[in-house]
Amino acid sequence: MHIDSGALFLDQSIPLWSFREDVAIESVEDGLNLLTRWGEVFVEAPVAAIVDSLHRMTLGPVALTNVTDLDWADLREMFRLLPGCVVRSLGLRNSATPLLSATPVTQKARFELPKLTPTTPIRLSRFAFLRDRSGEMMLESPLSHHRVVLHRPIASWVVGALGRTTTTMDVARAVNLAPMLVSEVIAYLVAADMVVHGDDADRFAEDTEPALVTWAPHDLLFHSRSRLGRHDDPVGAGFSGADLVPLPAVKPPPDGPRFPLYRPDLDAPGLREMSLSEALERRESVHDFAEEGASAEQLGELLYRSARARSLTGTAGADPVAGLLGFGSFR
Repeated sequence: MHIDSGALFLDQSIPLWSFREDVAIESVEDGLNLLTRWGEVFVEAPVAAIVDSLHRMTLGPVALTNVTDLDWADLREMFRLLPGCVVRSLGLRNSATPLLSATPVTQKARFELPKLTPTTPIRLSRFAFLRDRSGEMMLESPLSHHRVVLHRPIASWVVGALGRTTTTMDVARAVNLAPMLVSEVIAYLVAADMVVHGDDADRFAEDTEPALVTWAPHDLLFHSRSRLGRHDDPVGAGFSGADLVPLPAVKPPPDGPRFPLYRPDLDAPGLREMSLSEALERRESVHDFAEEGASAEQLGELLYRSARARSLTGTAGADPVAGLLGFGSFR
């Protein structure tokens, strides 16, 4: 039996708001002090409706439409004071679990829902990728200041239909959902920079933007995650493998025959070593190589100067963290 799931979810979506899990609120004598990842924000003498809304948002995704005497202009101004702290979710009136949530990962995160027509060309950004996180599907992109968690399969169905240029109407038909609901899901994905929309000629800015055309998705992802500013993951010495026994500092020699390599005597009398400045000045790229290649002596000297283990330090017992810090390593 075929069930028209689109009819089940017609006009049943609802916007939800919450704070990041690392946001806390302190009530002080003359206002509120909000503790965020990006610093503290003091709010002087907020009205009761704002106080009620902010405290509700610490409990998880909630609807604020039923807060008594809430002035939405004041609430938007409050959110402006808290960049990178407000999680925007889209839920269903008949479900306690949101469809998706867009969590800011930087202080520069801005979330503005676009106005899309049913025929606006859309597609998943070529830089967006989908992965599992704590049992839920999550969208990320090195170009986005958000990550989007897809809590319900409905949201995943929509994302799965965006692998090529399409429209909200075509996606709604493909996943058999109400066009209004599909449009709202896609609007959240566009606001989080996971989905891009094109012009009447199906052209997308990310395909012609000079700063992006030379980047492969995996290269830009590595570039963004190797520095601060585009993610909220731990950086530096996080010791994610502290419970593992570290590998030996020097790889054990493999079985089989061994051939000793030439070792130059760097302290030989009369040996003139090239200075660093001279080496840099004389360095050049060579594209015409000798047919006979390098000799065994040249290979031995190259490896001795560039890849030998100069010394070994003592280990710090069986402490794996000490191993990660460098004890038991070589120079």
